Amino acid sequence: MYFKMTDGALPTLNKQTGASHEDIGSLIKDLIASVAPLEGKFDGEGYVQFQNFKMNADQITVDLQNAFGSVTEGQAGMNQAFLNGTDEMVTNARTAEGGADYSTANFHGA
Repeated sequence: MYFKMTDGALPTLNKQTGASHEDIGSLIKDLIASVAPLEGKFDGEGYVQFQNFKMNADQITVDLQNAFGSVTEGQAGMNQAFLNGTDEMVTNARTAEGGADYSTANFHGA
C-alpha cells in the first residue's frame, strides 16, 4: 500500500468535514420529515424510541454539529503540526547542509 500526504490533504479534508458539519442539521430534519408517515405505526418500545428521537432531534443535531466542529478543530491542529514539522525539517536540513565539511570527501571514487 502506498500513502502520500500532500500539503493540501488536510486542508481539503478539513473543508469537506466543514461542509458535512453544515449539512448535518438539514439532513436530520430531512430524516424526521421522511419518517413522519411512520408515526402511529409503532407499538411498545419502538413507539417510545420513535418519540424519543423526535423529541430529541434538536439536541441530537447540536451534539452532532459539536462533534463535527471538534473534528474540524482537530484537523486544523493536525495541519498546523504538519506544516510546523515540514518547516522544522527544512530548517534542520539547511542547517546541517551549511555546517557540512566536504573538503575531505572523495566524490570521484577510489
